[in-house]
Amino acid sequence: HTRTHTHAYFLTPRSVVLCTDNRLFSHTTVCNELEIACEAFDFNAKQMKDVVITGFKRSFFPQKYCNKRAYVRKVIDYYEKIEREFGISSVPEACSVVLPCAAE
Repeated sequence: HTRTHTHAYFLTPRSVVLCTDNRLFSHTTVCNELEIACEAFDFNAKQMKDVVITGFKRSFFPQKYCNKRAYVRKVIDYYEKIEREFGISSVPEACSVVLPCAAE
């Protein structure tokens, strides 16, 4: 079923982001959605990173573009720090590790 789901079409090679819209009504978290996507589409570590970082790149940011770029750079640096800390490589392979999420 998931292989034929329309979301699978967007995973190669396009910009894909995941969001929870209004968490009050959706009763989910970004971490939960990432875990579901990882399992449903067999995300490898690079695909997971791309989805997360693209989400930050495409998000609304109420400041100047240069400030947003600096913010996204901090996000990328932090993501890569967590990858190193947990021994996660962004080299494509089966997704077996879900990154820990801060309390939401």
